[in-house]
Amino acid sequence: MQTVHIAILDVDNCASYDLNLVEAWRQNSAIKVHIYSDFDTLEVRGKRFFAKDSTLVGHIASAIKSLKDAKANAVKLLITPLKPTIKTLLTLLIAKWYDVECAGVGFDTAFVHTKRDFFYRWAYNHLLSHFVVHSRFAHTQLLPKYPKARFIKHGCTLETNAQPREMLRMKLKLDKAIYYLLFSVETIESHHGVDLLLETLCNHFHLIIVGTFANDSLKNSFELLVRELHVAQHITLWNDEATKMMLWGACDAIVFPFVQSYRNEYILEAMSHALPVIASDIPIHEELITHQFNGLLFEKGNVQSLKEVLNYFWEYKYLATDLPKEALKVIRDHYNWQETTKGYLKLIA
Repeated sequence: MQTVHIAILDVDNCASYDLNLVEAWRQNSAIKVHIYSDFDTLEVRGKRFFAKDSTLVGHIASAIKSLKDAKANAVKLLITPLKPTIKTLLTLLIAKWYDVECAGVGFDTAFVHTKRDFFYRWAYNHLLSHFVVHSRFAHTQLLPKYPKARFIKHGCTLETNAQPREMLRMKLKLDKAIYYLLFSVETIESHHGVDLLLETLCNHFHLIIVGTFANDSLKNSFELLVRELHVAQHITLWNDEATKMMLWGACDAIVFPFVQSYRNEYILEAMSHALPVIASDIPIHEELITHQFNGLLFEKGNVQSLKEVLNYFWEYKYLATDLPKEALKVIRDHYNWQETTKGYLKLIA
């Protein structure tokens, strides 16, 4: 069987995604994967061609070196994250110059729905061979303007080394008598609906927020609402990086009150950690969550609906174990990394 070479070019902090793809492809001896990145790996074909936070000139030089190597190895498909930056566009131009087939991955495609949409549409429709998204909703939204859009399921790794909740709570000094809700994103934006959570807080549960606010204005608005609602005692802003991952096992549930989203990695990660998921009923959440089966859904932007779902969750104790159990099955059977790699291989079939 002829060896097929695939390359991953990443300078956008997607190392975990890259290495999970490589691990899934190990099962296929006919696939050889090259990594061109700004981070070190133990992979034989992993080459740190890019300096961290390199200048534009440095990025161009490294991209040329990477694509030249890809061409020399007869790479059939180059996978690279898509970001609304000049570096991304230059990388695509260089890939086009070397005639390397490129699959751009849009983890969050919100930027293509901006005033600069025409610019991205021209660039991606001319420079990309495939525009990969990990959500059916995003795919449906993009297809009319981006005919090269392709849907591939986002893989996820099941968490198998979870510590008992009681032990984690003890380590984090959390109160045994209180229910803890987790809200966790990298950057807190206005469309994440964190203000909705504040209006549901009461003495029965405590909200732990992980993430940094996108700007000072949003943070100030949040702090003002906290004071107006007198809920400061029911909120913890968690900034300890060393213990952040322990919250996945220590909290009772995670909530996603988003009013809009184009990415689903957050919910997939929560499901893989066997943490009960409570989410708004936006399309991207409904792809993954079936109400009362592997999670709970509430009407987006509706405080009363969220309160009712939370009360329902606290009342029926069996949900705390039954929902995560089904969520793990969904991840194992439908959102494993082998499903993701199969999707990429279909692009070069």
